[in-house]
Amino acid sequence: GIRVKKCRQYRVQKRVPVKRIKRKQIYCGIKQTDKSKGFCEVIISPKLIGILDKAEGHITTPKGVIAVKIDGKKVQSIGEYAFYECDDIVSINIQSGIKTIPDYAFYGCTGITDTEIPGSVESIGKYAFYGCTSLESVTIPDSVETVRSFCDCPNLRRVYIGAGVSRILYMAFTGNDISEVVISPENPYFVCRNNCVIEVATKTIVLAYRGAVIPDDGSVQHIGVGVFYGRTSLAIV
Repeated sequence: GIRVKKCRQYRVQKRVPVKRIKRKQIYCGIKQTDKSKGFCEVIISPKLIGILDKAEGHITTPKGVIAVKIDGKKVQSIGEYAFYECDDIVSINIQSGIKTIPDYAFYGCTGITDTEIPGSVESIGKYAFYGCTSLESVTIPDSVETVRSFCDCPNLRRVYIGAGVSRILYMAFTGNDISEVVISPENPYFVCRNNCVIEVATKTIVLAYRGAVIPDDGSVQHIGVGVFYGRTSLAIV
């Protein structure tokens, strides 16, 4: 094992970018917590490197991560920029209990291939999964209302949209090569026709993917901003 000669406690401020976390703050196999002063708990193993802020409920991780397991019983949210450009990550296990995935949380994590967001998550921030170039599939649970976080993921092929998703924002999926979208049959806000995701209330295409053909049955009256931006594999428009 690894022998630790000295261990100190460090206070992690809210929204501290990863680049400001120094390696000397990290120790192997050590758990140090001072709840009265709000100090963080430091946990490290070959498969988990993390700083868990007991006071704020955020986890922050520096480079060198291989796999991440986030315990929903200990933390309810992930800090902004928490895994920013941690390109060594290949696996993320977000357990039930996490309520928020904030802005830039997994920005630029180029090694992630898939992630299933648990049903406890209520919101996903802007650019949360931006530039995850190896990401191949994503499941958006029923509990999430707004989607805006998966642009510039060129290998993204499969997307599942849960029953509670009521908004798909401008350029949420641009820069991707999606070939399959499944919408929960219980979702009243969107339908999928001819490889186009259509907002029912406004009759607007909000997402067009591989092989898209604009329906001519009256279900579409508008085309959303940026819907065809960066699309290189549309068969017919």
